[in-house]
Amino acid sequence: PKGSTLIIGALRALIGALAESGRLDEAWTYCQAMNDQMDDQSISQLAGEVAWVIGNVAFMRHDYPEGIKYHERAAKLLSPANDIELWARFNKASAAVRLSSGIVAPETLSAIERAELALSIVGGNKTDQLEVAFIRARWLYLTGDIMAAVDKLREIHAERQALARHTAGEVSLLLGKSLKAAGESEEALVFLEEAQKEFSSAGAQDRVQQAMDAVLEIRLAQRRAAAAEAAAEAS
Repeated sequence: PKGSTLIIGALRALIGALAESGRLDEAWTYCQAMNDQMDDQSISQLAGEVAWVIGNVAFMRHDYPEGIKYHERAAKLLSPANDIELWARFNKASAAVRLSSGIVAPETLSAIERAELALSIVGGNKTDQLEVAFIRARWLYLTGDIMAAVDKLREIHAERQALARHTAGEVSLLLGKSLKAAGESEEALVFLEEAQKEFSSAGAQDRVQQAMDAVLEIRLAQRRAAAAEAAAEAS
């Protein structure tokens, strides 16, 4: 029958497996099939979870308009009254994926605010609190509020032992990039080199490369500045 939780469950498992293995176009085809299972009679909580999954696959495919569309639908359908913890998880994940995609829009800020509100209701552990604070710090950085981002990132960094190694690396990387943007190159290098080590331990080679690139940019700028200074003194 249409909208059967059994069919939806099977499709969600299949979509998850395809997306994990990088077969995103196939996953997207099954997302459409899953969406077709939904109608006006569908339970809103289930329809919200379906929209969340479809939005995730759209973001993975870099189809940002579709990702936003389905996550906005999920935000309307998922109710904190039905399952506050699921609502908290959704808003945290939605805000994070939007920021990772570089989407600095009012809807992103709304998702961050809902994640913060959900955390204040649910409580959450130290890791949850730091992860939501990090999402806010990323928003500050991307919207150009660099000094506020640095302050928040320093607070998170001081407690990074509560975070997974990969996430701790992301905190160090963003703190390094924020300090670089603030003109604090020497201190930025300390955190960028720390990020390299954390990403390396977590086996995240693509992020190691990103941290190395940021280090090289600073070193190159320092070398150019030193050469310009030497040339000015010589003349």
